[in-house]
Amino acid sequence: MSRLPKYANDQERRSSIHHLAIMQGLASLRQSVAYIDAVWDYRPKPPENEALGVVVSQPALAHLLGLMLDSLASAMTLLFDNGKRRTESQIVSAIRIERVEYIRKICDGIDISALTNKSVRNKMVHYDEHLAQTFISSLGGFFAYLGISKRSLVTAGPGADPPIFIMCYVFDEDILMHLGSEIDVKAARDAAVEVIKRLETAMPTIAFPPG
Repeated sequence: MSRLPKYANDQERRSSIHHLAIMQGLASLRQSVAYIDAVWDYRPKPPENEALGVVVSQPALAHLLGLMLDSLASAMTLLFDNGKRRTESQIVSAIRIERVEYIRKICDGIDISALTNKSVRNKMVHYDEHLAQTFISSLGGFFAYLGISKRSLVTAGPGADPPIFIMCYVFDEDILMHLGSEIDVKAARDAAVEVIKRLETAMPTIAFPPG
C-alpha cells in the first residue's frame, strides 16, 4: 500500500484547496453568465416572412461563443465533475470528489443538469480530439461559430451526411450545438445564477470535512 502524501490529511490545507477551487469555479460561472448575456445581444429580429430565417456571422459573436464554452467548461470541471480521471492519483481524486459532493449538497433543489452534462463538457475540454474524430467519421458539411435564428435553416441535401455544427447558436431555442451535442444555454444560465447565490452565501461557512 502506497503512503499518502505528507499533508494529505491536513484538514486546513484541504479546506484551502476547496476554497480556492470553488472561488475559481464561481469566477467561471460569473463569466459564463456575462458571456451568455453578450451572446444574447446578437439575437436577430424575426424576419417579416416567418418562413425565412437569419444567419448571424460576425467575428465578435464567434469570439463570444468560444469564451462562453470555455468558461462553462471550467465551471463544470471545478464544481461538478465527479467522474474518474485516468491521470489523477487516488488522494487527489478523493479530494475533488469530496468537494463536488459537498457542492451538490449545497445546491440541493437547483436543477444543475445543464451544468453537469459530461458529453458537452468533454467536447469542450477535449475539443481537438472530438473535432478530429467527428471529421473523420462524417462527410457532412460543417457550420462553425455562427448564430442562426432557427435550426431548420441548415439541413443536409438528399442522401448527404448530416451537417456538423461547431459552436453554433440557435437563437429561437437558446441551444448551442457543438460536435453532436447540445447545451441548453438558458437552463445553464438559470442554474449558474442560482448556484452563484447559493455558493456565495455558503462560502464563509464552508468547512471540510463537511459536517
